[in-house]
Amino acid sequence: MGFQLPECTIAGVDYVQAVPQSWLSLEADPATGFAGGAVLRAGWRFVHRCEDLSARLQLFSSALLPQATALLEADRDLYQALVAERTLVQLAGNGSQPSLEAEHRENMQQAFDRVQAFASTTESMQARALADRFSQAFDAWKRGSEEVVTLARSSSFADNDQAHELSFGTSYERFSAARELIDQMTQQVDSQSAAEVAAAEAAVARDAGIFSTVALVGLVICALLIAFLPGLILKPLLAILARIRDIADGEGDLTKRVEVTSTDEIGQLGQSVNLFLEQLQTLIQQVADSTLQVASASQQMSTIAVTQQQLVSEQYMAIDQVSTAATEMSAAIHEVQATPITLLKPHGRRTNKGIPHRSWSDTPWVRCADWPVM
Repeated sequence: MGFQLPECTIAGVDYVQAVPQSWLSLEADPATGFAGGAVLRAGWRFVHRCEDLSARLQLFSSALLPQATALLEADRDLYQALVAERTLVQLAGNGSQPSLEAEHRENMQQAFDRVQAFASTTESMQARALADRFSQAFDAWKRGSEEVVTLARSSSFADNDQAHELSFGTSYERFSAARELIDQMTQQVDSQSAAEVAAAEAAVARDAGIFSTVALVGLVICALLIAFLPGLILKPLLAILARIRDIADGEGDLTKRVEVTSTDEIGQLGQSVNLFLEQLQTLIQQVADSTLQVASASQQMSTIAVTQQQLVSEQYMAIDQVSTAATEMSAAIHEVQATPITLLKPHGRRTNKGIPHRSWSDTPWVRCADWPVM
């Protein structure tokens, strides 16, 4: 069975979608799925922890730190407004103090604006509630502080005394209430910052075990790769080399093929070798067929040559016989010519029909040498 990972996207890369699904499936390849799934789970947790720490750091740097700074500056501006108010009370009866009054107004407004900026960036409902309470307390203190400034501007001793009593009495109580709310908001930010730091430290402490696991699994995988990867690569290469050596030695069986079990570069090499062997086998078969045809034609030519030789021998024997007969006849003729034979020619007598009749006893013979030569 497989397992599903939650979404994990960092820098625009979806690490779940980028992982081969075969790593997540134990049915396809149990060994690969188990090892790949274990590594993927550990790796995902590592990436998730890194993303979590990055988010916490981003929250601390972009939200909590500016919020704390804004509250500290708001408290400073509030205190400077109080100092300006007290200075005006001390200078009461000396006429108007425009620079101090302007500083007083500016510091009060800056304090209010900084607290509102904090309220707009915080996600804590408690901090927003404190900011709303601060607005109410600030409005009350602002009215009292402006009244103090107005009384201090007066030339009447009674107004100056009232300004002094109000500044150190009711106005200061309202100021303290507003400043206390700023302190509470600051403590809220400090608590949230401390919580984030504690969570980050806890995550780092938990991740120490994960890091160790990832490192250990990585070492095991590296050891397995070192032990088995060369064999996985060299085994098909050695098979291809053995087939080529068989062909080179002249004892190879061209009907055998290299076993191809993958589609990578080594598998493609094996397929190419098998295709070469197939073409070579076809070529050699064609050469063998042509050789058989040439051998058959040579046999036929040999048979024809033997037949012709027999005919020539017979003709030679016939000619030899004719030559022998001619030689014998020539010898007989010469022998006859060389023998002196005397033959008498008979002289005949006439018969009753006027033809002379001769008998052997009455016939005179002449020598054959006197005959004309035929």
